[in-house]
Amino acid sequence: MKYSAGIVSRPFWYHETKKTALLIKDGASKDLIKKMAIEENIYQAPTNYRAKQIYNASMSRLLVMDDFLVREIAETDLNTSKLLVFISILKTDKLFFEFVYEVFREKLLLGESTIQDKDFNIFWARKIEQSDIIANWKEYTLNRLKQCYSRILFEVGVVNQPIGERNIIRAVFKPEVHQYLIDNGMEAYVIALTGEK
Repeated sequence: MKYSAGIVSRPFWYHETKKTALLIKDGASKDLIKKMAIEENIYQAPTNYRAKQIYNASMSRLLVMDDFLVREIAETDLNTSKLLVFISILKTDKLFFEFVYEVFREKLLLGESTIQDKDFNIFWARKIEQSDIIANWKEYTLNRLKQCYSRILFEVGVVNQPIGERNIIRAVFKPEVHQYLIDNGMEAYVIALTGEK
């Protein structure tokens, strides 16, 4: 998976992804959901283009989750459902996963309580050294990514606000989902969000 800044045009879209998960759980095909997105505007998008964008993002995120996790996104409690949608984003966005694993997780492990703008700047500097792709991005792109990451972290509920000094809130999964993720090769995501060792 290559580094990408594409997430700036694909926000959290929790409700839309959950709606897609409910349709999948009820047996709707990808083609039917796409048709519903455009013809019935099930996502209440302002344009057909945006409806297609939401459909594509929701579907690509759900396709990296198995049937059990899609069903949990559709049916479980709000907190766990949001965390699972977030994991689906991390599974499809290498750079965002690395930020959460290298910065958010480290803060939890060290007992630090906030993520600040300087933490993003340190992360970007490290990635610029490691990647020619990121080294070629403009400052504007990095600022947009910071805003996007912060907004998603806030919407998921693992920081208390999207700007300034963001207080960290340790993620808590429903116990059976927590265990399922660990048993099915997704321990890195659980560790990144809970700070478990």
